[in-house]
Amino acid sequence: VNSSDIRPMAGFAPKATKKRKNTEQQDEDDNETDLFTVWVGIIFDPEHAFRLVDLGPSSDNDKLAKEFRAFWGDRAELRRFKDGRICESVVWDSIPLNKRHHIPALAADYVLKRNFSSTESVEWSCSLLDPAMGMKSDSKESSPIALIQCLDRLAKRMKDMKEVPLRVVNAQPISPAFRGTDPFPPRQHQLAFGAGIGLGRSDEQMPVCPKTLDVVVQLEGSGRWPENSMAINKTKAAMALKIAEQLRSSYATPTIVTEEATDVLHEGFVFRLHINSTASGANNEAAEKYLIKGAAHAAVVATISARFPVYGAATQVAKRWISSHMLAPHIRDEVVELIMGYLFLHPGAVDPPSSREVAFVRFLDLLASHPWNVLPLFVDPDDEFTLADMQNLEKRMDSAGASSLCIATPYDTEGDLWTQRGPPGVVLKRAQALASRAAERLKVLLQGKNRMGQEISGSSMDDLLLGDASAWESLFTPALMHYDIVLKLRRTALPFPDQALFSAKQIKKRLVKELGVDPDSFQIAEHGGKRGLQLAKMPEKVLTRGPEKARAAMLIGFDPLQCYLREAERRLGGTALLFADKFGGDLIGVALKPKMEHQGVQLPASLADFDPLGDFTPPDPPSVDEVMDDLLFIGNGFLIDAYKNGVKYSS
Repeated sequence: VNSSDIRPMAGFAPKATKKRKNTEQQDEDDNETDLFTVWVGIIFDPEHAFRLVDLGPSSDNDKLAKEFRAFWGDRAELRRFKDGRICESVVWDSIPLNKRHHIPALAADYVLKRNFSSTESVEWSCSLLDPAMGMKSDSKESSPIALIQCLDRLAKRMKDMKEVPLRVVNAQPISPAFRGTDPFPPRQHQLAFGAGIGLGRSDEQMPVCPKTLDVVVQLEGSGRWPENSMAINKTKAAMALKIAEQLRSSYATPTIVTEEATDVLHEGFVFRLHINSTASGANNEAAEKYLIKGAAHAAVVATISARFPVYGAATQVAKRWISSHMLAPHIRDEVVELIMGYLFLHPGAVDPPSSREVAFVRFLDLLASHPWNVLPLFVDPDDEFTLADMQNLEKRMDSAGASSLCIATPYDTEGDLWTQRGPPGVVLKRAQALASRAAERLKVLLQGKNRMGQEISGSSMDDLLLGDASAWESLFTPALMHYDIVLKLRRTALPFPDQALFSAKQIKKRLVKELGVDPDSFQIAEHGGKRGLQLAKMPEKVLTRGPEKARAAMLIGFDPLQCYLREAERRLGGTALLFADKFGGDLIGVALKPKMEHQGVQLPASLADFDPLGDFTPPDPPSVDEVMDDLLFIGNGFLIDAYKNGVKYSS
């Protein structure tokens, strides 16, 4: 840290609220020293701030080594390194992967308390967002490096296959977990190892629906591929089946083959293979447009993540925030990754963010203030766009069919690949309003102004301090009163309910407070019911049948929330907008559109009846009650209740 980066904030120091006696003073009345809070802003060097070993002087330099040990105390230790050097060092290897961003704060805390006896306590801003990210000391999430190394071992096996029609050339990772932008990367599953592997510890919870890691498998070129897309897909499925057979016979690797993809259970993870045959001609390329673009997007994001170490952690926070406000069905993960990437690639007059908190503040500011409807965003790692390209795209934003949000990249020069289906303009405006409010609150927390009684947006934050456990809730708590209908999901029917931001008790309090629901109307206990899906944990009776039976019972990659949202949107069409938190959230918000349209959608039977021989009159838009009844019907066993105007309706 450069000393010039430390700016005094004496003008912000509050009056002393505490006295401490100093035994070195002569008079007891005069030996009381005021304690002040000093806020210090530090700009990190991202390449070195989060390293596990701080290298000190060589052991040959007695003077410097003595000073180093005196400064660091018990933290200093003498180590021999691979290049033969013997140096003093400070090691932070006990810090888990998901808390590496704490290393600078831990170092500052230790040094200040050791070398400045007047230090009472040290508060960190780097831990403010940890509760929202579900960070626990015993977290078992896998690092991107470990996942890529695991994929490399699988790819080597596939490349060595001889008895396949077309040789495997490459395996490219495309899931966010590979590039460190997934807030909840998959954990190793005891049933996803090789055939015959045991079930592990009896007390370990095994999810029924393990997450998949998407991989694009590139085959060598051939001129014998069919010409139409359906035949191409059938041929790719046959190729995937042959690869799966070879993995099973040669390495006893469990595989599950479908026409859409092939799931390979390897070293505790589920790799979903997507066959790419674009090297074989234009027909194949047209049939695999989104697969190719997804791989190109993954490459761009991986490049940004490699250049900026903080990018991955900052993107995880942004995705968590988007989902916590139930905007995930409308704002894709790719959009969040590109917006965050723009902040690092094009920071303007300031340096790129060196901490996830700063990056998150800038993300919220950009989302809230950028004129999305008239000005596209250019995410260009290698400066490939020319001025003429930018001007042409800006002109396209004025057309009637332009999307509400445009983000241009080298692989998507028109900027609408991830936004042509959303978000709608009204959802984008809501996201901007939420981002503006959250940015203001986060700045107050980080700058410490809440201690001086300042107010934001008409709400006092005097009682909210940086170190409070509930400080993050002011940023991630969604508002429910704006929805026409709120649906409550069965938590045990969610694959990963432990990812939820709030407990069932907290959700109940919010429904009572925001929607005016009668507290006595709630069910006594949600868990333990025999009705409906049970996906949070593999049943014991299934596990007792052995690993093969238990493996066959897994629903790999199944997400009931996404399935329900797709079915609800298909049936309701333009009637309503659905909002949900995909990371363990058990609420769905339904907002009815003022002008409802029904084009090619399946309406409830009561709305679709008409005389085919008489004059056809389009049915009237459904009422709120009819929409709610239909949503409860298609969610039977998955939904518990629906709430409208403070009244509960059971499924």
